[in-house]
Amino acid sequence: MVIESMLEPGTETAEIPFADREAERHRMAVAMLERNAVLHGYRIRYLGNFFVEPVYKRILEEHGVSSAEYVVIFSLMQAPGMTAQDISEFSGRPKNSISRAVHGLMRKKYLVRSVSEADRRRRLLQPTAKGHRLYGDTLPLFRSREQQMLAVLSPAELRTLDRLLAKLVLREDGWAKPY
Repeated sequence: MVIESMLEPGTETAEIPFADREAERHRMAVAMLERNAVLHGYRIRYLGNFFVEPVYKRILEEHGVSSAEYVVIFSLMQAPGMTAQDISEFSGRPKNSISRAVHGLMRKKYLVRSVSEADRRRRLLQPTAKGHRLYGDTLPLFRSREQQMLAVLSPAELRTLDRLLAKLVLREDGWAKPY
């Protein structure tokens, strides 16, 4: 286990008086991260939240760009020319959330939309110079946060984590269907 339990077997967390905030936090973490009905899924979400939310908060405060809007910019920097539907499918975000984000980014001049020459029904998205600057300014925040999160892992553990995450993410059984 990642977290070493401080609880005696059979002891409920609610029965233990909290002496200080750190002990309280540790006990809550044990309860939430060791003893819940969806152990691995919750842990993945927990890590994801603590990885991105502080950065998203800063991006919103400094640039006025929401997390959904940033997902669009990030996606387009990896693969320019995607459609809103492509981004929704790739990110797992709802279509309406991505659509609102696209409109907000267009209004703020972070991206432009054009008609595909190959299929006039498709609307291709491209980051503007302002969108490129946003990505360049914020990418170091994500890299730093990722380094902080992974600092406790040895190089061998990091390789194992990378292999396991790739296996989960790159699977082809249709598990990660857009909603």
